Amino acid sequence: MGNEFRIKIQHDSDSEGPREWDNLGTFVGWHRNYRIGDAQPSEDPEEYLKALPDDEIILNVYMYEHSGVAYSTSAFGCAWDSGQVGFIHCNPSSEIAQGMEEEAIKKALAAEVEVYSTWANGEVYGYTLEEFVPAACGDPTHGEWEHFDSCWGFYGMDWETNGMMDNFPGGLEYLLVDAEVTY
Repeated sequence: MGNEFRIKIQHDSDSEGPREWDNLGTFVGWHRNYRIGDAQPSEDPEEYLKALPDDEIILNVYMYEHSGVAYSTSAFGCAWDSGQVGFIHCNPSSEIAQGMEEEAIKKALAAEVEVYSTWANGEVYGYTLEEFVPAACGDPTHGEWEHFDSCWGFYGMDWETNGMMDNFPGGLEYLLVDAEVTY
């Protein structure tokens, strides 16, 4: 009989906020109950926008708050629980944006807001991989599960698309069939 492994997918309660990364855009927000994005400017939104360069690429950021929170660059359409809370913007002549077309910049800015929304909702996960080590007596029904590998910081609930499967030690993807998921 080969080695037995089990995997536990768990909520990453100590995940890094995506605004700590090297981002293309600057995400600013105004909300009385939340610190949103990179900064909460003291001036009102109209004054903030007037101070930006004319060629700045700007997307509106909307928030939906109801049993959780979601952010998007598209309006949610709920007059009661959603509305615009800020902007994400980028200057196309900045070092990080050089060579990018405007549409590519807009897609990248929208993706930054999507990742921020995932993080704000606590949808960041990790896994612990354990190997069964049989007891010295040789009885395969006795033994202990020992830590084999672990990795954290996978954004999004779908482990098939969040990069988790690409990180497993070779050939262990099958473990997800019986994965123990704890939130």
